[in-house]
Amino acid sequence: PRLNMEPYTKEGLKRSEAMQAAKDKGEAVPDLQPLHPSSYYDYELSGILVHTGTADSGHYYSFIREREPKVPGMPRQWYQFNDTLVEQFNTEDIPKQCFGGTEPITQWDPALQKQVTRIHAKVYNAYMLFYDRVHPEHITHAPNPPITTNAAAGLVPRNIFNVVWEENMKFLVDKNVFDTDYFQFLWGIVTIEGPAPMDIASPGMAPPPSPSRTSPLRTSDTSSSSSSSHEDTAMRSIELGTRFVIETLAHAKEKGAMREYIGHLKTQYSQHLDACRWLLELVVQDNTWVRQMLLHCTIQETRELFEGLLIHVIGCLAAVERGYYMEEDPIDTSQNMDTSAIEGSPALAAGGKQKATHQGVETEVPPTGRPRSLVVRFMDMYVGMLRELHVHWRHFGQYFLVLRDFALMGPQERELLLHRRLPTQLVDFFLGEESPNAKNTQPQKKTRMGDKFASPNLTHMVETLAVLSRGCNTRVGGETTSAGAIRPALQMSVPDQEMMYHIPFYIKLIKESTNLKATGEILAYQCHEDSDFSQLIVHNFNDQINSLDVDKFRPFLEVYAAVLNVDDSLAEERVNTALSGLLKVIDDNLKFKSATFYCLHFLLDATRTNAVVRRWMMSSMDDWVESYVMRMSAGDSREVGMQLVMALLPEIPPMHAPAEVQLAAAGQPMSAETVANLELVNTFLLDRLNTAKQYARPQDPESTKVDVDGYHTNWKLVQYFKLLRWLVRTPAQKAAFAPYQLAYYNLYVHIDSLRIELDENKQELIVYWHIMLENTPEYLLFITQPDRVWNRLFDFFASVKPLERFRNYNNISLPLFYHILQMCGEVNPPFQAALITHRNVDWAMRYLYYETNDYPPVAEALFNIVAKGRDDPTQRQHRIRNLLLERLPLNPFNVLRAAQFFVVDASDCNVFLEMNGMQHLVKFLERQINPEPHVDLDKHLRGVLMALELVNKLAMVLVDASHAPADHPLASSMHELRRRWDGKGATIGVLVQLLESFPGSPQIATLCMSSILSFASLEIECLETALSHLEEYFQERDRLSNQPSRHFPPDGMVMDEGRPTTEAQYYRFVQELAGLVMRIEAPSVQQAAWAVQLALMSAYEAIFCPRAHADGLVPGLRAMWSHPVVGHQMKEDPRLGQWVSTLLTTGGAALEGTNLEFAAAVLSHAVSQSLITPSGQETIMNHYIETLTMLLTMLLPLEQADQSDESVAAYERQVQQLAQIVRLCSVVCTVSEFRGYLSLPPFGGVMQALTGLVDSFASLPPTSRIATLPSVVALPDLVQAFRNQNPGQ
Repeated sequence: PRLNMEPYTKEGLKRSEAMQAAKDKGEAVPDLQPLHPSSYYDYELSGILVHTGTADSGHYYSFIREREPKVPGMPRQWYQFNDTLVEQFNTEDIPKQCFGGTEPITQWDPALQKQVTRIHAKVYNAYMLFYDRVHPEHITHAPNPPITTNAAAGLVPRNIFNVVWEENMKFLVDKNVFDTDYFQFLWGIVTIEGPAPMDIASPGMAPPPSPSRTSPLRTSDTSSSSSSSHEDTAMRSIELGTRFVIETLAHAKEKGAMREYIGHLKTQYSQHLDACRWLLELVVQDNTWVRQMLLHCTIQETRELFEGLLIHVIGCLAAVERGYYMEEDPIDTSQNMDTSAIEGSPALAAGGKQKATHQGVETEVPPTGRPRSLVVRFMDMYVGMLRELHVHWRHFGQYFLVLRDFALMGPQERELLLHRRLPTQLVDFFLGEESPNAKNTQPQKKTRMGDKFASPNLTHMVETLAVLSRGCNTRVGGETTSAGAIRPALQMSVPDQEMMYHIPFYIKLIKESTNLKATGEILAYQCHEDSDFSQLIVHNFNDQINSLDVDKFRPFLEVYAAVLNVDDSLAEERVNTALSGLLKVIDDNLKFKSATFYCLHFLLDATRTNAVVRRWMMSSMDDWVESYVMRMSAGDSREVGMQLVMALLPEIPPMHAPAEVQLAAAGQPMSAETVANLELVNTFLLDRLNTAKQYARPQDPESTKVDVDGYHTNWKLVQYFKLLRWLVRTPAQKAAFAPYQLAYYNLYVHIDSLRIELDENKQELIVYWHIMLENTPEYLLFITQPDRVWNRLFDFFASVKPLERFRNYNNISLPLFYHILQMCGEVNPPFQAALITHRNVDWAMRYLYYETNDYPPVAEALFNIVAKGRDDPTQRQHRIRNLLLERLPLNPFNVLRAAQFFVVDASDCNVFLEMNGMQHLVKFLERQINPEPHVDLDKHLRGVLMALELVNKLAMVLVDASHAPADHPLASSMHELRRRWDGKGATIGVLVQLLESFPGSPQIATLCMSSILSFASLEIECLETALSHLEEYFQERDRLSNQPSRHFPPDGMVMDEGRPTTEAQYYRFVQELAGLVMRIEAPSVQQAAWAVQLALMSAYEAIFCPRAHADGLVPGLRAMWSHPVVGHQMKEDPRLGQWVSTLLTTGGAALEGTNLEFAAAVLSHAVSQSLITPSGQETIMNHYIETLTMLLTMLLPLEQADQSDESVAAYERQVQQLAQIVRLCSVVCTVSEFRGYLSLPPFGGVMQALTGLVDSFASLPPTSRIATLPSVVALPDLVQAFRNQNPGQ
């Protein structure tokens, strides 16, 4: 980004002021030009200083543009400089990184128990911008005269020169000392030779002599004190490694090798007691290393590694020295030695006793000398560091870790710490000025531990106190049986005990969330069998929870759980006191939602995990269930209250448990205790039905909360009804509902009368009510008794809106409620009769069944209700009159289902037709002929089928009615309806189009053909329409093909092998439709022509359909042949010859009897009328000659044919085919025009071969299986009959 600074320069301001002055005076504005070109004033952004944090704290970092590009010719890049981080920066991120504003942050919400995205203000934005001139001026200076290096150094003041020199020398030293190669070199030195064997005296042996108080650095001058040069080398290696780790490696930037060094040193110290003594003696004399590594070091991992090394060394010596921890070396007072100079020794008081004093804490020991044990002297020094520890609060966490690990070494170590009054000192250190000992000392100004950004790490301090506390007897006396006790039990001094039972100490610990786990362990241990302390703790905890904000009291709940889990004889008393007080605190603070929520969660966790708490909560349901489940205004708190009730029955899976858990529990028997408690809780909740009324309507401000659309969101009875539903586990819960039926019914009436949309209270009420009423006829009879107001059920309030929330709500509530009404009607017929005629049922059918398809389960439940009236003609016709046929295109399934169901007889059909039902159906079907590309084909076909089924049903009813006597009640009305029925032709036209449009659906084809035949049999108009449509279809196909071809059935109707086919059915349909013409008293020539044309075409094509049985269509043609009008048309149709010639040559194998005679008559007529030309006759005879020749050639030799079952069967099939052709040929030759072909040489050869075959049959032996075949036995007679029929040929 660039800035033009010209308006802000001195000359720019002058020019602007001059121009403004001229304007003010009304003078001409002077044309003042800048002194320099515009580019002279251009500046571009080159750096951004960003601040992150708040107004009083934070951090700075920069985005800086290169002065010169790294690669010449490339643009200058931007970089981010953030402490040690330097990385390339994309300038497109400048708005996001520098403009401030807000940003979405996803955080865990403990109240909602999920990740929630919220908008927060950014804590980082640009603080200062830096611009460079785009075209800087190039100012030339006179070159400086050359100067020598020494001369230049002389220009620097001596004091500055010395500081720089010293810093450079230090840098060079550090560069060499902290070199990784140097580290590797030292590692090789330290590990060059393995350590000497370990020399550790057993605890019972005399202690080794105390090491010298002088520096223990081992040199050649002190080598004579070593047992061998090998041991001296090991000692030097340990010392070198230790010094390198502490003085060098711990200060290096890269400390990767430190863990390996420490591990190696631990191994060496484990095998060299002198080295252990050396290290402890060194730090006792000068604790610099301890202070440096545990208090000053800022790296936690480094502090932890050193702590591990230190405690390891102490442990090695403790194994030898713990036997004389309490012994001391005598002091030689004759030398007037200043005992205060003895390392680790408490100062001698004027009274002749030694005293260690810290803020009023005194420890008296006999003035006999210093401790013999080096471990004790170290610990005395170490504990003494507490005086200055507050200064190092940021890094002193591992200081206390040493104390904890030392206390865990064994009882002797704990006894030593107790002897030094460590509990009192630690509590006193933590409480500071709030300590009870503070009043005994002079006030001292101390560094405050912690600030608003960090708190001191006192985790291990509390753990140390926990170890010491649980290792001692409690104040009730005797060795405790607490599960947290550490054996063997020691005795804590009275002052220490008083400090450990000091309540403010624990209050402060918990408020600061200082190691709540260890705090809980201490309190649980001290409450064991201690009634007074238990009462004191729970009362104080309840007071804190009552007075503190939720974020401050939540730590108290965590520790509270540990106190309530104490397993002793006081458990019942402790829980009673604690929870009685806690429930009162909750009730007094219900207006604080978050606080209530967390307290309830605490109760829930305690109830789930603590049997004593669970029993108490069960016995105290009067005190909390109604409040937590119904009264509370916050829905999430009521949800926890519901879970709290479920926790009373731990054997029963909670409501939201996985399905597999629920299923597994359902198959397991419940214990007697669970069964009893289940009945107790169930009865308790049912007893609150009358009380529940006051929570049905949102009243208090919280409960009247609405969402952005204005709908209520807080329903106080949801959890109550969910609990009742969850409790239904056995038939006993249903039986227990009996006394509460009236109360429940009244509660329903009360809630429904409120008429609140999306009332979730009512929804849950219905869900539970449905469970109670299902399969319980006595309950159903109860709510349908005559003294009940049935309209209270019939007038159920429901709201329908095109919103997702309404769809979801109604699809849950309404199906269950309508099923309740259905069940009531099934046990009470008067109720059912009143129900199905009620106006609200009609309303529901209109708006939930016909108007929309958004409510499938509701529609099903409604239909089941109205279906009960199907046996009543009045009810059927009422439903038909209320069909929303105009909704048929939008909701076809529901409308058609109802119409199909209620149109039963002619009366219903009459009503449906009066409602113009047929016209609506035809319009609907017409729209389905060409569906949109995106339409679901399965649903589309389903709708078509349903509509066709109804059309077919209507057609059959009309046909049946047409056969009724004239005096039938409906005869005249049905006749009038047929007369006034508009669109008959359109109906047939649509059905024919459907027949041609859905060739792949046998169901659609069957229904279309059946309906067309029914309507055609009723109305001549329908018959003519059907014939004309089919004839037009034929003509179009004939025009497109320009050659004889198959025209029926429509393309695609022939299905694959093995699948259903309507092909043969279609041929029969066409024949039957054509045959209807003969029922007309005086059919017209056009009608007869249509009929003949369709009949001959279908008969012709049926020849080529193996499943059509073309010979089965011959009787229909024979009937038409005999009809005076139709027969005349048939005899003139050229297709007649095509059909009969094809039939006799291809598909007429089964012709016999009258059909055979009819075929011969038709053939004779066709020849005589030249419908079959001479060339056609020749083609027929040539077909027979060729076929007979081929079959005779293919016949197996007799000797082969008789060899196996397979060959015998094959031979029989061949002879049968031969016999069929001979039979057809004999029919053809009954026509004189064909006999002349018999005398031709080809046919003579065929007859000669047939004769030879028959003669060979006669010569077969009786044992031959061929001789007994029916076809072989019949063939000679067939051939002979043919010869007799044509003797001259």
